[in-house]
Amino acid sequence: MSRKDKLRQGLEATAQSTRPTASSRPCPICGAAPLYGFEAKHLSVLKCSERDCGHIYAASVNPMHGVVQLFDPGAECRKFAQRDVALVAYLARINFIRADSRILEVGAKAGHVAMAVRAVFPRANITCVQANPSAKAWLREKGFNTVDRLEDCTGTFDAIYMIEVLVHLDDPTVVLKAMNNVLAPTGKLFITAPCGETTSGGLVHVAFETPEHVQFFTEKSLSRALVSAGFESPKFRTLRHLYHLRRGHSVVTNAVKDVARFIRARLLGQHQLVTFVGPRLSGR
Repeated sequence: MSRKDKLRQGLEATAQSTRPTASSRPCPICGAAPLYGFEAKHLSVLKCSERDCGHIYAASVNPMHGVVQLFDPGAECRKFAQRDVALVAYLARINFIRADSRILEVGAKAGHVAMAVRAVFPRANITCVQANPSAKAWLREKGFNTVDRLEDCTGTFDAIYMIEVLVHLDDPTVVLKAMNNVLAPTGKLFITAPCGETTSGGLVHVAFETPEHVQFFTEKSLSRALVSAGFESPKFRTLRHLYHLRRGHSVVTNAVKDVARFIRARLLGQHQLVTFVGPRLSGR
């Protein structure tokens, strides 16, 4: 049995035997009491009892637990460089970002996606939300506008993206509402998050491997969070442009991978949650 299978079986076995107490933290998405809890690799987690949510979340969170404090920005930019070229080309092709777009990146960290956007659209107006002082200094050195919080943004944005950030936040719904407040009426939000539990009910071990992850979304819980924040009901998709690709892969190979990921998502449930959403008209 592989280490991955052992981890999944261990999580599921513990989940069935551990019951939360009356004082357990309620679900940060819907407010329901937890159904059960279990020990993940780095922290204790709880499973929401609400069938239309089913969110998995940290049983207790110290302030800033989800924030990555130390990282090498140059190494991070090199790591994601090839992926970002493909991702930004895709976002430009579907007109999510354009030369005249006002763009906001939430949780920019080293800003490698923003750099890839600027490489395609040199005059793009890009603002990065990043509270970490060293990361903010790096971003400013690279010529980006930076703010500590969404509340510090001025005006509205045509495109907002948040890639693999929501799982690090203590209160994701509050942040989603703040993004909706600065999104233009015709704007779109691009958001991705690793899936904690597939639609077929299996735990996704990869989501529990990162020490700073404190939220583990299901399709239902992310949908609920987005709608409660004033966004459209999301339609999730698979997107190969978020994966690292080795050099030399052919168009045929990538097409086969696209099909394989789509089939896996349909048969087993999503392992990564990806969606584009806009504000509900009634919320404006």
